Amino acid sequence: MTRTSVIAFQLACCLFLTICGCWTTSSPPDASGGGDSVAAGEGGTPGSTVGGATVTPAGGGSPAPAAASDTPVPGVYRVSPTGDDSTGNGSEGRPWRTFGYALSQGDGTHGTPEIIAAAGTYDERLAINRSVTITGAGSESTTVHKTDVSNTDFVIRTGDGVSLGGPSIAVRISGIRISGENGRNGGVHAARTNLTLDGVNVAEPGGFGVVIEPDSPPFSIVNSTIGFIGLLYSDVGIDVGSRVTGTISNCTLGDHIDHAISIGVGCNVTIDNCRITGSTIYWADGIRIQGASNVTISNTTMVRPPGSDPAVAGPMHNPPHAGIEIAAASNGSTTVSVSNCTVRGFDVGIGVNMVWNSARIQNCTLGGNVTADVQTRWSGTAGSGYPVVDFGGGPLGSTGGNDFGSGSELAVQLLGPYDVSVFGATWGVATGLIEGRILDKLDDPSLGRALH
Repeated sequence: MTRTSVIAFQLACCLFLTICGCWTTSSPPDASGGGDSVAAGEGGTPGSTVGGATVTPAGGGSPAPAAASDTPVPGVYRVSPTGDDSTGNGSEGRPWRTFGYALSQGDGTHGTPEIIAAAGTYDERLAINRSVTITGAGSESTTVHKTDVSNTDFVIRTGDGVSLGGPSIAVRISGIRISGENGRNGGVHAARTNLTLDGVNVAEPGGFGVVIEPDSPPFSIVNSTIGFIGLLYSDVGIDVGSRVTGTISNCTLGDHIDHAISIGVGCNVTIDNCRITGSTIYWADGIRIQGASNVTISNTTMVRPPGSDPAVAGPMHNPPHAGIEIAAASNGSTTVSVSNCTVRGFDVGIGVNMVWNSARIQNCTLGGNVTADVQTRWSGTAGSGYPVVDFGGGPLGSTGGNDFGSGSELAVQLLGPYDVSVFGATWGVATGLIEGRILDKLDDPSLGRALH
């Protein structure tokens, strides 16, 4: 038989088989004799395979989706609002109902367990005392919400049952919305926990959104939102205890939060690419650094709502009430570094009330605050070391580039006895009028000088 005859014969066979319905696709078998697909009823059910071919419905179309498996995966536990703690087994087809039950399962032989939560609302508190990964369907879909208004505890607590001095635990939570009832419940409280929050929305926290206890392992809060949308004020969005290292990145914090981020003593914290909206109360701060800590703040915007109360509205809390409040106690070896940030709408943009420590600020937009864009104070005693504050051209290497806008507020208000470097700034007025935007030694001999 000639080559032409062979090809004609193969094409005739293909046409015959297609007309008979033996194939559900227009492609002939491959050279090995296998097929692309097999029709249902020809030796299999839709979605299965026969002889290496996928079985499709007899009428053609895509394979039927596989049913959820009833077989548990070791170390992976599934929960769903429609699940059942009594009859479920933690599989995709038979999930459990609650996080609490899932957390009680397994012995750790398969490593750190993962709890995968289906979309819906879970009305419970989570007490986590083991390493675990919790993954929701997204912060707009999966919610842990506690409706018990008589209990003002946190919705999620980690590490309370971990022995002091013993190994810490690692908890990662992502794709979850955490909320309390009418602002009466805090969000997440972490002790002795290497905590990671990624893609989490802490909504309506009562008192605190996230608390990292002192001496905890490193933490990471990224791609998350912490805000209070109720009628009452929340105290702190993220409260970092003393002697903790951590990162806060790509986060949004605001409304009705007195202090968006509060940092204790002896910390090493990096804050990058965040947006902070302070509340309208006069004592609200954006970022409050309460002690001698190394803190780096970059690419972050702190904008307080227009019409907020100025500081003269009341005496509560220690001033300055600022977008960034640096109130570091004596240490001498720590530095707060601020770069490429915008601070607007606060009573004071950046407030410095340090003893002995250092602050370096560069390339920031600081105009549009109420009393002053920069304010320094002094709470040291006789013999205390003055801080080093460098807004440009000073000993800490600040490149300057800070913009004080053209508003009527003071650009720099020095209320302490030490000098501050402010070279390379944009003052918003003609050179001969710059001193009119400064309060310093030229106005009161007991004060330091704004060097520019």
